Amino acid sequence: MKARRVLLVIIVGLISLAKGVYGDESLSGPLWSRSIYPHFLIYYHLPGMQAKIEPEGHLKIGSAFYCAQGFINYETNGGGAETSYYRLIDYENITIENMLSYSPFSSMELGITLRWIIYYGGFLDMVVQAFHNLWGFPNNNREHFPQNDLFIDIKNKNNITLSLEDPVFGFGDIDLWAKINIWDIDFLVISALCAVKLPTGNLATLTGSGYPDFALALLLDWYIFNNFALYLNIGIIVPYDCLIAETETQPFAMFNGLVAIEYGISDWLSLLAQLNVRTSPIEGKIYTSDSIDFFAIPQTDLLIGTVIKTGNLSIQFYFQEDPFTHNTTDVTFNLAFIYKVLAQD
Repeated sequence: MKARRVLLVIIVGLISLAKGVYGDESLSGPLWSRSIYPHFLIYYHLPGMQAKIEPEGHLKIGSAFYCAQGFINYETNGGGAETSYYRLIDYENITIENMLSYSPFSSMELGITLRWIIYYGGFLDMVVQAFHNLWGFPNNNREHFPQNDLFIDIKNKNNITLSLEDPVFGFGDIDLWAKINIWDIDFLVISALCAVKLPTGNLATLTGSGYPDFALALLLDWYIFNNFALYLNIGIIVPYDCLIAETETQPFAMFNGLVAIEYGISDWLSLLAQLNVRTSPIEGKIYTSDSIDFFAIPQTDLLIGTVIKTGNLSIQFYFQEDPFTHNTTDVTFNLAFIYKVLAQD
């Protein structure tokens, strides 16, 4: 009985602290993000959105810049005594996203995201090798390949051609989405997200999958204290070509989930930590020493970032790595700008 009273006091205390937090403009999470890994990049995935919907008539305009490097190889002796190495992924990428959203009603927000994608050999190989040598980290056999080279060749059982050897600058796929409020009790907000990806990119240049994707997700915001919030996004992405047996390509439907924690240091500065989990759309043809299909394992990206707010402008920065399954880029950096155009009374 005593334990129940204590629990009740704690719950009432949390509710009283949380009351009035909803709509606090100092909280900006979760981090808007994207996987810049070729076989993930060409499909839709949850970018990281608040369940909270902007007030009726509000417009948001934004741009996000991603810079990423990826390198994967494996050892093969080719039937001889001397060990040799084969690359699967060796590239750098710059992806630019432009976002726009509008709230026609207080319970609905509509948005569009379009992107430009650049693959190139890069300039960071020397920097990465120097960093590894300085701290005594393994170099993952980079020294056996040309520096600042571009090479992608991901063999898979889904008949998706994921190959590239020449630099690319191309228009990617377009995402259309609608966010609809389900529940709003001040400190807890839940919304549904519906999205479709239009195939405006090109699989030959790894800027798109060549087919639409469809997505459904639930978004949750829990405003625990005045300066502390927890965000949860969970959803499923279904590529059109995984539904149609006649198509040559047969990707898998994907689970996407993210959990983020935000601490608002002040009304203009927040720190965020976020974990993005995505199942893979493919099965690969490379196996680790433990006989695990490397390209089939989930992606588990850890993001550490900050959001700075000045007036109606938010500036986001984060860096991203996958410390758990390593099925991602070596490192990704993001810089994003989001501006709110307030509705006139």
